[in-house]
Amino acid sequence: MKKIVLVNALANCAGTEMHILHLANSLKQDFDFNLIVGEKGFLTEKLTEIGIQSHIIPSLNKDEILKKINELKADLIHFHDVNLALALAGDLKNQVPSILTTHLWDIDPAAKSLKTRIKASIQAIQLSQNLSKIICVTEYYQKLASNIPFFDKSKLVTIHNGVPDYEADIPILMKQTNSNNTVKILMVARFGKQKNQELLIKSFIKIRDKLIGIKPQLIFVGHGHDEREKKCKELAKKYLPDDEVQFLGKVHPVDPLLREADVFALITNYEAFPISTLEAMRARLPIIASNKCGLPEQIENGINGFLVENNEQSICKALLQLINNPEMRSSMGQQSRDKYKHFFTDQNTAQKVKSIYCDLIE
Repeated sequence: MKKIVLVNALANCAGTEMHILHLANSLKQDFDFNLIVGEKGFLTEKLTEIGIQSHIIPSLNKDEILKKINELKADLIHFHDVNLALALAGDLKNQVPSILTTHLWDIDPAAKSLKTRIKASIQAIQLSQNLSKIICVTEYYQKLASNIPFFDKSKLVTIHNGVPDYEADIPILMKQTNSNNTVKILMVARFGKQKNQELLIKSFIKIRDKLIGIKPQLIFVGHGHDEREKKCKELAKKYLPDDEVQFLGKVHPVDPLLREADVFALITNYEAFPISTLEAMRARLPIIASNKCGLPEQIENGINGFLVENNEQSICKALLQLINNPEMRSSMGQQSRDKYKHFFTDQNTAQKVKSIYCDLIE
């Protein structure tokens, strides 16, 4: 069995780490996976549970990682961290095929300053010279990279993220009907400069008085930047009754909350190809999402949700349409589920990655 060494800096419970877990679990019968990572955490624990070994190198020292790769006698290296790929791919170029999945990339003008993007573009050229393949999780990234002069476009391929289905727990697919005309809007995201929970709260405050006979409820899952979270809580406390907003902090798994929700929201300043929205699609939810980066590749405006501009007017309009229309919520939710099943299962993603592995190893 061919040996694949996965390389990542972190082991926390975030999108990149969930992707690694799903990929390894889907292909563990086909390949012998090992993980090199800088810390213990959620990812290493979950990989251990499915029989995949992790090698912790806290310093992420280049020489130590290369030594471990040599000891493992890898047939292919799969980086999930741009900086580690930059540090190591040149040394591995003539030894073993290596690829990179770009979960977040500083070439993104929505996320980074011009100075940062210029530096990242130069690094991207270097990556295209040293890596065998670069997997973009969104077509948005592939287009950005293709426009960089001297970048080897032949190395690029887009493979969207995917998440496992509920096949072992079919009852979770059945939506619960909330009583007392309650409509629950759920946002799952870390508090930080990337996300914009504050804008969702401000929009929610504006539409409350326009609802008749409906009790809306805003639910936030996630932790992160203390000051941003504190500001959001203070805003909510000032303008909203306690029973209309909840801050639940870190929750895993989120599936029970998705099952109880009526609408999923992701208001964000920039994004690659988020796992949270895929999980919401899997759970048959209509989605309100910022019209940013890779999100239009998940959300078809007016079909399985609404793509909104990051202003209160646009978000308020989408909220009112979905809160006031249960038939629309049901129809869009089914469209989300259908789109997920067709494009975004973990098996769909894994088989495309497997094809790249086989092409480079054999």
